[in-house]
Amino acid sequence: MSDLSFELGLIVSIPTALAALRRSNQSPHEFLQRHKACDWGDLSQKDKSANQYAVTHKKRILSAYHTKNNEKILIMTESDRSVTIILLPEDY
Repeated sequence: MSDLSFELGLIVSIPTALAALRRSNQSPHEFLQRHKACDWGDLSQKDKSANQYAVTHKKRILSAYHTKNNEKILIMTESDRSVTIILLPEDY
């Protein structure tokens, strides 16, 4: 867990991401909690470090996770913290 924090803003999801979460019987909430707690999920160490920088310097934050069905989902918080989007890689 990190001492860093940031606002999520309005939370929206692309329908394909919601469908993936339904297929795995998982809630968006569990992944949003991890994202907000600075648990970046399945990213390289370089990308995790970039997110740490992004939190303190108001840049875009991107996390990647896998559902129980091994489908990859992304969560992206915009640099102005106005919106957080849940999407699939092909929607990015």
